[in-house]
Amino acid sequence: MLAALEECKVVIAQLRGERTDDEVWNALFQEAVDLAQAFDIQPCIPRRAGRQQHRNNAPADTPSEYWKVTLYNVFVDHLLMELEERLIVAEPKFKAFNLLPRKVNEFDEEHFNVTFDAYNADIIGDRDDFRAEVQRWTLRWNMAAHKPVSVCDTIKCTNRHLYPSVFNVLVALLTIPVSTATAERSFSCLKRLKTYLRSTMGQTRLQNLAVLHTHSAIDVDVEKIIDIFADKKKRNLNFVF
Repeated sequence: MLAALEECKVVIAQLRGERTDDEVWNALFQEAVDLAQAFDIQPCIPRRAGRQQHRNNAPADTPSEYWKVTLYNVFVDHLLMELEERLIVAEPKFKAFNLLPRKVNEFDEEHFNVTFDAYNADIIGDRDDFRAEVQRWTLRWNMAAHKPVSVCDTIKCTNRHLYPSVFNVLVALLTIPVSTATAERSFSCLKRLKTYLRSTMGQTRLQNLAVLHTHSAIDVDVEKIIDIFADKKKRNLNFVF
């Protein structure tokens, strides 16, 4: 994630440079003109309306200037805004990756202050308490022979009672999505489950069905589930043979 963040900064710098580079736009526009000629389309400026309603009345003398202002610049600005809002804004939270055992020695004072401010709501105690906990955390993994690599493996090896703040920070770090695809899939799943005919379904049943639907690739032992269901309470019908 940290490598992706640094690469994102490179992409942002490149896009900002290309936005003001006329040679880049001229090459793109010429490519579009060549493509349009194959369909007998001539580049032109759309008819300007006296009152702006559905499109921009951008001042331009040539089609190249018009489409650069109304299309190219708008697209690049939107792309830059999305990259900054999705990755650059969350950069302070990504500093917590240096709490991983293999990078814990890189967790310096700057990373400590940024992490404490970013995860202040999840940290138990004040700054001094968190500093002491991080020092014990660093010493522990410097003495360990085997060090987990991923955040998920680190959480499994972390005692939440001995390192409560570090545990909370790692859990919060693990829940940061790279994109919105996971959340969108969850909403799509609910749309398929919470239908008109299931409008009275309870929250517990809906949640359980959503988990089953989301993790449908996991093999389920049907016989074991029937046994658990049958042992819940006494029933007139014998489920277990």
